[in-house]
Amino acid sequence: MRIVDGMPAPFLDVIHDFRNAEWIILNEATLRDVVEGTEYMSQYRGLVRQRWPDRAGPATPAHIRDVNTSARSWLTLIQHLRARERIVGINQDVLGAYFYQIPEVRLYWTVIGIVARLIDVSIEALTVVVLTHELAHAYTHIGYDIDDRQWDTRRFESTDTPIVEGLAQFYTKAVCERLHTLTPEAEVAFGKLLEKQGPAYTSFQEWLPDDYSSDHGEHRGGEIVRASMIECRKTGIADYEEFVEAVSRHRRTIEGGR
Repeated sequence: MRIVDGMPAPFLDVIHDFRNAEWIILNEATLRDVVEGTEYMSQYRGLVRQRWPDRAGPATPAHIRDVNTSARSWLTLIQHLRARERIVGINQDVLGAYFYQIPEVRLYWTVIGIVARLIDVSIEALTVVVLTHELAHAYTHIGYDIDDRQWDTRRFESTDTPIVEGLAQFYTKAVCERLHTLTPEAEVAFGKLLEKQGPAYTSFQEWLPDDYSSDHGEHRGGEIVRASMIECRKTGIADYEEFVEAVSRHRRTIEGGR
């Protein structure tokens, strides 16, 4: 695993469009806090002045409303840029990457810092998510199954992206949920990032019903996806629709056996 300086080309291509606007784009969360804070001040200004009349500050209700209106205007300008959607929605591993031919995991610390600011989570929490995602790639590729078998690298390379990314996302979500008591913000960071990611990264959500989020359902879900992944690695399933059919088949088998 390596921590890498610089930014991948796909990220640079997008960020170049927002040159000289970084100062406002990266402070969108601050402006949202201003909106919420001034709304709070407007609501409770009277009570504060009753309790601390000489120390409540010079701002009038009109002043507070003006700041609120200005912050909302700035947010509107940022939203028209759609910077967050474009940057976070890049349909490639720009936060980190698994180079399967080496093999090596690389984390792009600058990109992680920028995206963490954009989605309003800590750098540490997003790093946990990115590292887990890339290690999930590595484990699904070169981890040995019970038959001492790995995923053939040529087959891994030619497999549809929604399968490869979907598996990494499925296990990243599971790990973040397991780490909830240690690093609860990792689960939040995963969810916020997922909201902006493309179809390849959200494909795993189609595999199982929502009721598999319970403890018992989660266990069955893990069995189903593991069995499907092993079949994919063993038989060379590369087409996404064929993989989805395998998930459905293993789901019927596992549910029928209980």
